[in-house]
Amino acid sequence: MKEVIILSERGWQGARNCALDLAKQGVRTSVLIKGRPDQEVREFIVKHDLIQNFFIFRRIFFVLLPFLIFYRRFLGGARTVLVDRKRAYRLCTRLPFGLQVYWIQEKVSPLHYELLSSTHESLKLSEILK
Repeated sequence: MKEVIILSERGWQGARNCALDLAKQGVRTSVLIKGRPDQEVREFIVKHDLIQNFFIFRRIFFVLLPFLIFYRRFLGGARTVLVDRKRAYRLCTRLPFGLQVYWIQEKVSPLHYELLSSTHESLKLSEILK
């Protein structure tokens, strides 16, 4: 089964909707969320069998990130990472884990997100799952 990692440092709606779209296609998703939103927000984020949400304290987010990605890559099989910040993009592209790294950008649209290549060209969800 395919697995995708989503790093969400800014907002959570785009990451949540993307994870739900991936789950509809049978793709397991680990969403690593920087910070711990209020309890009502955490409860609002939809629970799904194929989606795991990890709320990570801000101060240790970048310390834990390589270890969590390593774990999901080699024990879960994840090869694709979606990021929303430059720092996370630089980190993920430098890791020696053979990852495909794409941008996820929150949008005010029905989807709430847009996927972009490393050159910021718009992509469809099916293109990152090849």
